[in-house]
Amino acid sequence: MRVEKTKTRRGKNFLEDRAPKLIENDKTAIIMRGNKMSEIVGKKKRPNTLTFGRFFDYQILDMVELQIEKFVSSEEFKAGGVTAGTKPCIILQSSLFESDPTLQRFGNLMVDWFRGPVVETVRLQGLELIISLTALDEKKILFRFYKTLLKRSPNSENPKVELIELGPQIDFKLDRSKLASDDLFSTALKKPKQESNKPKDKNTKFDAFGNKVAKVHTGRQRLDEIQTRKVKALKRKRSRSENMEVDD
Repeated sequence: MRVEKTKTRRGKNFLEDRAPKLIENDKTAIIMRGNKMSEIVGKKKRPNTLTFGRFFDYQILDMVELQIEKFVSSEEFKAGGVTAGTKPCIILQSSLFESDPTLQRFGNLMVDWFRGPVVETVRLQGLELIISLTALDEKKILFRFYKTLLKRSPNSENPKVELIELGPQIDFKLDRSKLASDDLFSTALKKPKQESNKPKDKNTKFDAFGNKVAKVHTGRQRLDEIQTRKVKALKRKRSRSENMEVDD
């Protein structure tokens, strides 16, 4: 897509806002519902199907179809609601989200869909909503929502956490999917130029806990040339022992 150089400050600011960033702008969701739908959702050829997708550079990046096999409304649960603007805790339960390419991209799509705006810190009471996605196999996905209750624990300073199912409860079957190629997906994850030109730290890596570990290379050390502290008492004992050996 060809982008001409702008001549106004407004156009320049618009292009800078659309350029790749280290922290991207908040996503905007468009939810559409057809006129001929059932009480749940439906189509003639593929009934009760939801389609999730996302765009990149005005093109479809990823798109998946989820067929609803079981649905329980939130009204069936008596857990109440959660605070508006609550930051959700998203859990992907199954090793298939790491091994299966389709589920791996689907899990990334769901995190991108539900993550909300980026915040610096989250207080403990703010972790009120849990979104759980469990993959039973390559096609069957369980979609659950839970509300957390923090209670005092007599044996620990950390609170005791209890989960109450909030609803809705949905069992999905993964249907058709259209995923971006590896090259297009890498382009969508492109970092800004000022970040890529930044000099990298050599001999550094991160361990499993996110701690930065560095390796330092030093020259050969000669211990006999190291300057140590000289104590007079040790010097006198040494001279006395040498005199006793001479007398013998």
